[in-house]
Parts: sequence; structure tokens; C-alpha cells
Amino acid sequence: MLRLVERACRSSSFWIPEDSEEKFDRFVKDELWPEVRDLPRSHDFIREARLGASGRKSRFVHIKRTDRILAADPADEEVARFYEAVANAAR
Repeated sequence: MLRLVERACRSSSFWIPEDSEEKFDRFVKDELWPEVRDLPRSHDFIREARLGASGRKSRFVHIKRTDRILAADPADEEVARFYEAVANAAR
């Protein structure tokens, strides 16, 4: 689970599509994605939007503060609580 969180944080895409077949769908096709998406959401690390240039709008998520998440600084209480939640969910 932690590996998927880190891969999503390192993604070169600002928005990760949740219901399209773009190159970043490797995250959303992972069986752990719903849980991985919900953990950052509960810690206010996710921004969600419905976007579209024309036609049907698609759902996207953006992981906020990826630099802080990837740094995993134990002195950063918000990130420490997030990592604790990830560890508990992985058990």
C-alpha cells in the first residue's frame, strides 16, 4: 500500500484520472487504490475534481503536498499521522 502511495506522489501528472484509460490508470486499476485514495482524503491530502475539455467530464484526483508526504519527516505531525494511518490500514 505504501508503495502505491509513493508511486502516486511521484507521478508526473498533476491530476490522476479515476475513470479513464489514460497512462496513469495503473494507479486506479490497482485493487488497493480505493483505500490508498481514501487515506489521503481523510487527512486532507487529496483534491478531487470533475474535469473535461469537451463532452463527458471525468473524475480526477490530485495528491496535495506530495513533497511533504515523500519526505516522511517524523517532526511533521500531519504527515506522521498519515503514515500511521497507512501502517494501520496495511495490517
